[in-house]
Amino acid sequence: MGTTKAICAAVALADGAEVEFREEIPGWANFLNAAAGVLPGVGTKLAELSELARGDDVEIVLFQRRALG
Repeated sequence: MGTTKAICAAVALADGAEVEFREEIPGWANFLNAAAGVLPGVGTKLAELSELARGDDVEIVLFQRRALG
């Protein structure tokens, strides 16, 4: 697959696996809306995304679960 400038979101699972969602897939907007509704701070960061991601290969953490313990 060639290089693309598509926005993607990766979700790291507890078992170490990672699932990637790309903006080209059906349901992308639904995924972002759901994340913004349940994960603290995600909605604010999504609103600022165009300002935050100005260059190539930019990685932005929208939400990171705190370690328990």
